[in-house]
Amino acid sequence: MRAFRTAGVVAWLAVALAAQRPAEPKPLDPKQAEYQKRLYRHRVDAAQAYVEIAWWGRKVGLVAQASTLFLRAKEAGHGQHQMADNLAQWMEQYGEGFWQVRPKRPAKYLVNEAARRVRTADKAVRKSHVEVAKLALAAGLLADAQEHCGEALQLGAELVVGKDGVTKLEGLLVPEPLAGWLQERLLTTATGQRVYDVAAKAADPKLACHEERSAELVVRTDLGAEAARRLHALGMALLPHLEDRLDGAPARALQLWVFAARSTYDAYLRSLGVPAAAAGLAEYGSFQTIVCAEGKGEPELHALVLHELSHLFFFGAAPATMPDWYAEGFAESFGGQGTFQFDGKALQLGGLMAKERLLALQQAPVPLAELLAGDAEALWQADPAKALRFYTAAWAFQRFLLQPGGPYREDFLRWEARCRGTVAGSGGGAPGRSPLRSFGDRRPAQAWFDAQFGKQLPAMDGAFQKFVQGL
Repeated sequence: MRAFRTAGVVAWLAVALAAQRPAEPKPLDPKQAEYQKRLYRHRVDAAQAYVEIAWWGRKVGLVAQASTLFLRAKEAGHGQHQMADNLAQWMEQYGEGFWQVRPKRPAKYLVNEAARRVRTADKAVRKSHVEVAKLALAAGLLADAQEHCGEALQLGAELVVGKDGVTKLEGLLVPEPLAGWLQERLLTTATGQRVYDVAAKAADPKLACHEERSAELVVRTDLGAEAARRLHALGMALLPHLEDRLDGAPARALQLWVFAARSTYDAYLRSLGVPAAAAGLAEYGSFQTIVCAEGKGEPELHALVLHELSHLFFFGAAPATMPDWYAEGFAESFGGQGTFQFDGKALQLGGLMAKERLLALQQAPVPLAELLAGDAEALWQADPAKALRFYTAAWAFQRFLLQPGGPYREDFLRWEARCRGTVAGSGGGAPGRSPLRSFGDRRPAQAWFDAQFGKQLPAMDGAFQKFVQGL
């Protein structure tokens, strides 16, 4: 009897387990298998291309460029390039010990060579994206194909639609229905040229968009052709100053959209899923600066464009997440009211902030502890006048720290370089660097600043307030 019961239990368990066992996976469709194989190769090759440039940059002392590329390699590999993942982890784990060479200022020819190598790698990666997209489409994976085309365009791929409707992306023929999906994302400029825009569907079809384009900067606006040319000249005049300040530059073109009407500006932001902004913002996900010109004279508009382009350039060169006092002080150094002069060709920087803004700060000083803890967005929502004083104080504090021969200059520049050359850790122990698609945590970088200057902060505050009163 006992043997019978045992046999019965065993038989019952066998039936139960068989019922729970997942069905054997169906073999992949040959076209899907081909796509998956090519996708794996694409990811590994893309990650390897960026790893090689980053490793070279590490050896020659291009800390900001190399750290950004190690991150790009990890992102491009999607977990399928073990070395890319390891290097990003080691960079975080070892901090400054990870870098072989940390010169005070990298040679210009090395900065240029790094940019050239990245442009070459980007071109190969975006062409590979298009080839993979075709295989995805052939396998019936339209969403995957669209994603690859979007990635290629984010890397600067050229999209051309002929009069016959033939669509080419990075010189490669794009089949339907992918071609139709891409064409929906084209704007027609005032000159009849069709250009890709990440939110083209949201744009008013009657919008008379003018475009001025170069390898470094693309400007689009409905303010007219002359305004487009002038805004492009302004942006191009800014770029050498930013490159000189940061010892590097983004590998892809900056995008600038300037809208004449608030309604169009708001609609564009909604199409991106971006919260409403007062007058302008640097949108890192789509890598563009978006500005509303309504109600602004040219000097005010130029200040806003310079400010927001400076944010975008900083992020594109080495996307560290910095405290608000640093980020806004940096941008105001290039686009604060009164700090620049532009004659249509040359851009002069380094001037004092507008008198009314300085006077407001001098009459209601911002204590250093309050400045260091400031949240720009919260201030704008709660008290715009106080927010404006915060921006002025941030500009003044960065000017104070960077005084030639000043007691804090070298330590400040070392802190800045450390933040720009380090990846944020999950435990908050490393300075904050955002992922390439979103903002990160600003608190680690601030913690490093506090640790470096903590004992000096009381004396620094007194000297800073005296500096402000003397401006």
